[in-house]
Amino acid sequence: MRFTSLPPTDLELIEKLEQLRMLENGFKIKIVVTECESLSVDTPEDLERARAYYEKLQKENNAEFDSNFDEY
Repeated sequence: MRFTSLPPTDLELIEKLEQLRMLENGFKIKIVVTECESLSVDTPEDLERARAYYEKLQKENNAEFDSNFDEY
């Protein structure tokens, strides 16, 4: 992808927003509003928190599925 081969721009480095690299190089970006919960992953620690969160969510969903399945 061309974006990943572009060097970070001064504004991107100052603001710490990689989206600015796209905009400053003429790319269009799309932003949407969502009601879904989301996590920001910017550091290795954030990644570990996200993994733990999704692992917990997966276990909860599996437990719910199992209990619903037992009804049949």
